[in-house]
Amino acid sequence: MKVSVIIPTYRPGDYIWKCLESLRCQTLQKSQFEVVIVLNGCDEPYHQMMRDGLKEMPDLNVRLFQTNQPGVSNARNLALAEAKGDGICFLDDDDWVSKNYLEGLLSHLSKDAIAVANVLDCDEETGRESKGYIARAFEHLRAEGSVSLLKGRSFMSSSCCKLIPRDLIGDKRFDTRFRLGEDALFMASLSARVKQIVLADEDVVYYRRIRGISASRKGESRWGKAKYAMRLAWAYVKLYFKDVRRNNFRFFLSRVAASLLKIVKKTWI
Repeated sequence: MKVSVIIPTYRPGDYIWKCLESLRCQTLQKSQFEVVIVLNGCDEPYHQMMRDGLKEMPDLNVRLFQTNQPGVSNARNLALAEAKGDGICFLDDDDWVSKNYLEGLLSHLSKDAIAVANVLDCDEETGRESKGYIARAFEHLRAEGSVSLLKGRSFMSSSCCKLIPRDLIGDKRFDTRFRLGEDALFMASLSARVKQIVLADEDVVYYRRIRGISASRKGESRWGKAKYAMRLAWAYVKLYFKDVRRNNFRFFLSRVAASLLKIVKKTWI
């Protein structure tokens, strides 16, 4: 089986080279995976910078695409159309993974299950590692090996830190109307096809870079956040009723609740 690692990037900086170096060091044979990078909403000088940098990594199987249309969701959708792997791995350009990441996930992949990695949050300023809600859920459920969709719902909040069978994704795509929360919405669209969530070994790790809240997010009004959260919640409701017989009501209810919780906290989690 072959894995496609999808990396969307906008105006890439030095972060992306650490990300790619972690893939270059994988224990999985390089013939068993490809890296699909999509430059979204930018072109030069970043396109040339990426081409020049990738020349220093000739042993890594990378395909580079560029689109003038901005947005992570659009970039991921473009990459899904180009990906050739049997399993899909989403990776943010400022994050990185352990050396055994792809091999560890691939060993747990099956046609109706999602393989999930451990996650460690790394503070950008201090470099300190900590456990976020996904890591805490992983630690709590690790002994079970595999869990149900509802029990493992925390793992469905992000498209990253997991390996998803290509056949399970099928024709599902990210909703480009949303710029926050689109990950969880995409994973919810796959949920009816997910029979179980399988946890990889504890040392199979996705390292997530944690930055401060951006100025644009700080400047959002409470009403603006509330309207956005309601739009996102409504998208879940419509998604649920689109296939009500197969969708898990309690799972979707938890997703809607999480969207509305963002209003209360007055920030995005």
